[in-house]
Amino acid sequence: MASQTRAPTSDEAVTGTWTTNPTAGQARYAQVDEEPYSDTDYIKCTALTSGRGRATFGFSAFSVPAGATISEVRVYFRGRKNGTQAANIGAALKVNGTYYDATGRNP
Repeated sequence: MASQTRAPTSDEAVTGTWTTNPTAGQARYAQVDEEPYSDTDYIKCTALTSGRGRATFGFSAFSVPAGATISEVRVYFRGRKNGTQAANIGAALKVNGTYYDATGRNP
């Protein structure tokens, strides 16, 4: 079975207020697209009015032959908090406009 990997190529949408580091105003995806990951650049949710913040990204299409069956999709993310505040971080997948959120965690 062939495996394909994608890193984000564009910013899609956000819920909450997000900042980028180290370059303020840079595209969010450019801060989280490296493999292997790096702690030198990241995005941070700095404000929510309620609920959960969300940053979603665009990706290039996968090469799936006509009639093929996709048996598994894996979404990897890396998260961190830098204080004692409560946090709720998790991965999500958006398919045809519907979000599928993983159970959140408090790192």
